Amino acid sequence: MRILAHFNFGKVFNLKIIYSLFCLLTVFSVVSAMEEKTTIAPIGPIVKLEGNTDELQQKLNAPDSLNRRPLSIKIRSGNPNNISQFIASLSQMLAYNVVKLNLTYNQLTTVPESIGTLTSLQELDLGGNQLTTVPESIGTLISLQKLYLGSNQLTTMPESIGTLISLQKLYLGSNQLTTVPESIGTLISLQKLYLGSNKLTTVPESIGTLTRLQKLDLEGNQLTTVPESIGKLIYLLELDLYRNNLTTVPESIGTLTSLQKLYLRGNKLTRDEKERIMNIFSRDVVRV
Repeated sequence: MRILAHFNFGKVFNLKIIYSLFCLLTVFSVVSAMEEKTTIAPIGPIVKLEGNTDELQQKLNAPDSLNRRPLSIKIRSGNPNNISQFIASLSQMLAYNVVKLNLTYNQLTTVPESIGTLTSLQELDLGGNQLTTVPESIGTLISLQKLYLGSNQLTTMPESIGTLISLQKLYLGSNQLTTVPESIGTLISLQKLYLGSNKLTTVPESIGTLTRLQKLDLEGNQLTTVPESIGKLIYLLELDLYRNNLTTVPESIGTLTSLQKLYLRGNKLTRDEKERIMNIFSRDVVRV
């Protein structure tokens, strides 16, 4: 429950954020229940395993050699159905051992709900598949630090994404996203957020609560506005707004004193607006 202390409830400005906090309480309940089953955490250097599901299953069937070892698993050329079964078996055997899971380029159209049982997972790569959705259970992966979902067919993200309070890097580029959930504003550890090459027309105001954010990539969308709250990202080093439909940027952008790179080419900025921006930042920073 001490994690809730990170949240400023005065900034909880709609029901979606409240829903995210409710999800947090659900996560704590799930993790507490799991901890009752085992108190053994993985120790020692990471063991890297790679192969198809059959090959990996054979390696995992020798539990003595992998007992209490953290595992990095990469599945290649797998049948989507076999992969779902494999993940389900992981959740029963070695859920607490798996710290990295790479499922890239396996023609996956869905991710099984059982992915949520891998609560020691720190890095999950699902890039280059054919996913249109992500299960709500992904919100139980509260140890997750890196999540790669680029180059899929995602149109939405679940609100439960907001419970990933350890997440530092989130890659959602090259999808079909039209919206971003408001709950993204509760990702208190996020440093890099990639949303480029989607179909976004707006960005939620809650983006301004990501005060640790250093890089924000929004290039190649259909944005006509950027929220004023973006000015609260005081540690932002790079902001990419290339190839959108912007005619102006918010006044608050002037408070981004840490900004080193600002990409604005390919928009519909007027000459006056470009001059205003150039008066705020040096020519080394702005690309208009």
